[in-house]
Amino acid sequence: MKESKRIYIYASDVSELTGKCIRTAYKILKKIRIELNKKPEQFITFEEFYTYMGTTYTNKVPNKTDTAPKS
Repeated sequence: MKESKRIYIYASDVSELTGKCIRTAYKILKKIRIELNKKPEQFITFEEFYTYMGTTYTNKVPNKTDTAPKS
């Protein structure tokens, strides 16, 4: 894993972390914004996402090479 320098999470990150399609990832981010009383144009942080999902937050995100099968 590499250390993330970004603090905001995008739908593509949510999709990769949860294994859901991109459309579902957008819906998850929308639910988080509603719960946190954020406006649609406000960003969600990695910490807010992990808290919402009920997991612990680390400052590391998986690389695509970390999740690729070894040959």
